[in-house]
Amino acid sequence: MGPYDDPHIRDILLPYARAHLTTDYVEYTEQGVEQILFETLASVPLADATSFLLPTDPFEALAKHLDSLNLTPYQE
Repeated sequence: MGPYDDPHIRDILLPYARAHLTTDYVEYTEQGVEQILFETLASVPLADATSFLLPTDPFEALAKHLDSLNLTPYQE
């Protein structure tokens, strides 16, 4: 039997080892990604600020595009 097999010593040392000697890699990765994204990404405007025309509605643009394709309804 080794010196660390005693349940009392194990109960004392295991929480300490988990708190101070191990790394939570999921949390570490999430913090790193959050820091990179926060420091490097900038917001991009959805519409051109110098344009004289109002931006078109994406749904209307899609509807016009689909109408121009002359799609026929599916028949079973």
